[in-house]
Amino acid sequence: MGSVVVALGHRQPAPSRAVASNAEVVTLAVMQALLGFTSEARWLRFATDHLRHLFPCLPHQPGYNKRLRRLAETAR
Repeated sequence: MGSVVVALGHRQPAPSRAVASNAEVVTLAVMQALLGFTSEARWLRFATDHLRHLFPCLPHQPGYNKRLRRLAETAR
């Protein structure tokens, strides 16, 4: 016997994609600067390969760049 939700034909919302918090993005930017990565693409590749256990929701490059710019405006 199916659940009431399925029986009524309602769809459950798809699970939302996990997103890195603002604090995680700022932490990643500080680490990028301290470790001397000038290329965001190289930094995100390094972070994906070596820091995934610390940051399970790493943003992709365009999203990372947009978030950093938006957070920089917020910090002013």
